[in-house]
Amino acid sequence: MYVEGRDESMLAESADFVRFYCRTRPSVLDSARRMCGHDHHLAEEVTQQAFFEIYRSWAVRQFRPDEYNRRYVVRIMANKLADHYRDTRRLAPWENDSAPSWIDPEPNEPMPEYRLLRQLIDEQPPRRRAVVVLYFLEDFDYQEIARTLRMEASTVRTHVQRARAALLPYAEQLRQAMKEGRA
Repeated sequence: MYVEGRDESMLAESADFVRFYCRTRPSVLDSARRMCGHDHHLAEEVTQQAFFEIYRSWAVRQFRPDEYNRRYVVRIMANKLADHYRDTRRLAPWENDSAPSWIDPEPNEPMPEYRLLRQLIDEQPPRRRAVVVLYFLEDFDYQEIARTLRMEASTVRTHVQRARAALLPYAEQLRQAMKEGRA
């Protein structure tokens, strides 16, 4: 049944959501891939679930800024991913503080900054990886991460400190590579 005015507003609402989706999906999917350790299928799945959730409340959320809604989608995606790991019991222990296992590059091989960071992030246990992505790449604060991942803020701080400590030995190597123009 056609109701004049109602269908036009629904179409406009849907068009707004499509624009929001097209603008924000790449960055949300990128964060999901990093949190999943580059498991592309899982990243696609949790990203789609997150966008479906925001779509269900789009009538209310459409008036908020895109960045606010994008961060909301990232929080939903992180929750969906945490739920997935809880359901499949794939969460690694928090105590895994071993150094990254990548091999040092040859002296003349290019060593871009993103390669070091991506490898460091990928080798972290899933929960720490999620904290690292949300803190360093998404600019969430400790409290936002704690609420999103349902953990204590002190635990979030610990994960951030451990990630910084893991990166510290490679900082000088990275500085030297950048100085020599290899990064």
